[in-house]
Amino acid sequence: VAVPVPPAPPPEEQDTLPNSAQRLDPVGAGAAGPRGTRTLPRPAAAAPGVPAAHRTTVEPAPHLRARRRSRRLFAVWTAVVLALAVGVAVSAWWLGSGRWTAMPSLLGLEEAAAQQLLDQADLLGVSVRAFDDTAPEGRVTEADREVDAELLRGSTVTYTVSAGQPVVPAIAPGTDVSAAQQAVRDAGLDPVDGPEEFSGTVPQGAVIGTRPGAGARLPSGSPVELVVSRGEQPRQVRVPSVVGRSFAQAEAALADAGLDAEERPAFGPFGGTGGRVIGQSPGAGSMVERGTTIVLDTIPI
Repeated sequence: VAVPVPPAPPPEEQDTLPNSAQRLDPVGAGAAGPRGTRTLPRPAAAAPGVPAAHRTTVEPAPHLRARRRSRRLFAVWTAVVLALAVGVAVSAWWLGSGRWTAMPSLLGLEEAAAQQLLDQADLLGVSVRAFDDTAPEGRVTEADREVDAELLRGSTVTYTVSAGQPVVPAIAPGTDVSAAQQAVRDAGLDPVDGPEEFSGTVPQGAVIGTRPGAGARLPSGSPVELVVSRGEQPRQVRVPSVVGRSFAQAEAALADAGLDAEERPAFGPFGGTGGRVIGQSPGAGSMVERGTTIVLDTIPI
């Protein structure tokens, strides 16, 4: 029985040889090699001196070129299909739930923590400061969006940060009254007229300072007195008329004029003190040095 011979391999798996003249080994194409092996015919080497352009080039078979072209087209179309699938999936996610986000809770948080939560939710945070008598300074007290509200990514959220209680502003001596009043209002406080005082450095009608002083913390809307300059203190003052007033009233009026008061009861020590003024010396309208003592004659009330 003849020994079965395996079928020949497909053409694409067979060795291809250039379609050119071949040179066989001296023993021939069927010569036996070492240990009984056979050698395949080898292509003849190019003759020395033959230009490279005249040498024979091995071209793949047409069916191999078609197969390679098919594989490349398959790979290209596979990549296109995958890209389209990814694009459709991303678009569906964005048009569905992807472009929406939830508003986080910011109340009571420090400003840095609130801004971090908004960044994580893809929201743009804008902070404004406002005075608050109860919330600690730097804490979020209010937001213009409800907690867990659905917002488009990139939406703007405005939140309020506590600036604490208002602080009395520092007003430079010599500031105009209207400018000082506006500064106090901007600080969340209420400017009111304060006492007038003499000053050798601040012009008359300008603000000397505030009461309470700069830096004091007060509840929102608290009054702040503006002390206004009366100009340079004169050496001589006119004595006001205090006859008919009680000694306490007369003493206060004289003090406002820069004068001192001394009571002289009409009936001596038996008349008591704190009576009604019936005379004064020097008299009303007199020009005297500042700090002069005015003697007031009084009778019991």
